[in-house]
Amino acid sequence: MTTSASLNSKNAPAGDSPGTQVLATPTLNVSHRDRAMWLEVGVEQWLTVHRELKATHPRLEWLTATHLMDDTFEITSHLTSPDAHDGVVIRCTTTDGGVASLSELFATARYHESEMQILCGITFNGLSQPHPFALVSDSFPLRRDFALLPRTQRPWPGAVDPDTAARRRPSLPPGVFPEWSQ
Repeated sequence: MTTSASLNSKNAPAGDSPGTQVLATPTLNVSHRDRAMWLEVGVEQWLTVHRELKATHPRLEWLTATHLMDDTFEITSHLTSPDAHDGVVIRCTTTDGGVASLSELFATARYHESEMQILCGITFNGLSQPHPFALVSDSFPLRRDFALLPRTQRPWPGAVDPDTAARRRPSLPPGVFPEWSQ
């Protein structure tokens, strides 16, 4: 576990260069890639890390979630400096589908959190008024277990083998589990 991270210098230890900002909250992993620092934090540090970084990185560029399976989600946000030159990507993994809301820190967080709440079913604790979205489904379309009905109902070209002598198993459309077509 890393206890501090240098935000302005890629290779220098925290506190070595002038102007280096130090993150006091413990993080699980710190790495640098794609011209940004990547922090992996626990769910309990999610809000605290964003609060600490807001002084030097006040812009929330985006917030998204990835459904890993069952009730496990990876929630990722990207903060940038005022000139958008320096970026920090913060990531946490939740197994209960809930994390603290960032809407009290960043105005744009309300929109992104509402979108992930409706599309993935993630609970953002403290999200006061979710942004209204019109969704035609009563389920969560960005989850891996969401049945893609148009793909299961439309004939798939790979389902019929043009060569009658060939013996191979008919394929399912991409993204369709075998149990959906039953």
